[in-house]
Amino acid sequence: MKPYKKAAQPGRKEKPGVRWEDPSNDGNGVRVDKGDPDHTNTTQQVDHVIVRYGGTVRGRDGQPIEGRVRGNEDAHIPLIEYLNWETWYAP
Repeated sequence: MKPYKKAAQPGRKEKPGVRWEDPSNDGNGVRVDKGDPDHTNTTQQVDHVIVRYGGTVRGRDGQPIEGRVRGNEDAHIPLIEYLNWETWYAP
């Protein structure tokens, strides 16, 4: 996994985390973000994971999410929950 900082946007602070990308398939990857206790989205208040498998973002149930990642609580999987998944891409 590679450390990264999500670029700060006007009015927002940088967000530290780590990212893993599959060198043989750029549609696969995992991003772990540090939680922000002040965030309005409860799943982003704790350390959380975003999983991309086969080019689609997976939700807490391992299935593709509806819509976009931004503002989608299902796309932000609490790290404590993700650590119990059977594989890196599904519970």
